[in-house]
Amino acid sequence: MRRLILQVQISLDGYVADAQGTTEPMSWNWGPDWVWDTALQTYHTELIESSDLMLLSRRMGSEGFLDFWADVAKKEADPRARFARHITRAPKLVFSKRLQTVKGENISLTHEDIEPAITRLKNAPGKNLLAWGGASFVASLIAADLVDEYHLLSNPVAIGAGLRIFDKLDGPRSLRLLDVTPSSCGVVLSRFARR
Repeated sequence: MRRLILQVQISLDGYVADAQGTTEPMSWNWGPDWVWDTALQTYHTELIESSDLMLLSRRMGSEGFLDFWADVAKKEADPRARFARHITRAPKLVFSKRLQTVKGENISLTHEDIEPAITRLKNAPGKNLLAWGGASFVASLIAADLVDEYHLLSNPVAIGAGLRIFDKLDGPRSLRLLDVTPSSCGVVLSRFARR
């Protein structure tokens, strides 16, 4: 059975974005400077390559994220090029009830409900599923108990208010700590698995 890995950046006070939904306070905001240390860059690239289907929220599928990485993938000298090429080449599935079309290389759109669609995908053959998205999409995955591994990238910043991802739980959720890896740039990767 395929595993669903959720990777998300988070602030020290538990927010994935500020009150306006932007991730500007985070250490790596997909800009041209990859300020993460080499070990964290390698982890990120290898995680991308361990999956063969990326599950994306509506915003990530329609608001420039994929176009940005397709452009980076063409720049051989860019240290993010290998990472970007896999994003561009890998199959991607965007979950949205509102969008009618999506554009980009190897991208599909589904209007299905998250729980039955992801359960079906997890039962299909293949490598890991990797989920990225905004707070609402991620919170829905967590609330439906679809996530097998949580990869939380804690940034060395507190932002005071914003969007959270664990607010839809109907009770406590116990997880098993796999490992914690600090980096020289201050980001701490904590990996958890469902019990």
